[in-house]
Amino acid sequence: LMRWRSSHGVIGPQHFIPMAEEQGLLVAMTRRQIDQAVSALAPLLARQPALKVSFNISSQHLLDPAFIHESVLWKRQIPHLVYEITEGSMVDLDDEVIGSALQRLKALGIRLAVDDFGTGYSSLAYLQRLPLDIVKADRCFVAALGSDSINATILEAIVKLAHKLGLDIIEKKKKS
Repeated sequence: LMRWRSSHGVIGPQHFIPMAEEQGLLVAMTRRQIDQAVSALAPLLARQPALKVSFNISSQHLLDPAFIHESVLWKRQIPHLVYEITEGSMVDLDDEVIGSALQRLKALGIRLAVDDFGTGYSSLAYLQRLPLDIVKADRCFVAALGSDSINATILEAIVKLAHKLGLDIIEKKKKS
């Protein structure tokens, strides 16, 4: 996970990612993070090639042809590479260029996940229309497991829907 180490301590991505997006720095930051991860994980991936490695991306990444091109290299080095797209950025994914980028990533064998599913701008249409592999249910639904709350019922429906559409489901755990 990307963190900003400052003189005031560690700053979480929820604080600096929006600024990086506004300044047009997010793609470059992600590129650097992936390059560092590829280098750091090389010995581990040599011993455990089935290791899955995920990175969060946004529509900005999908609009950058260089990012898509570099994904070819990263996929060679991380055989089980997953890109997670937050549900909030799915609103931007109607663009033809973005749809084409997702198809190219999928053709490379990169698995695509929708992150934080069930919050924000839920649209069942993109689950059917986009070349997704994985649905990550938002933690607010997972936290309700074992209860009689509406969120537990919604999680059950999300799981059934994902399975009907042939998608894997990840029930995102609460951060500790």
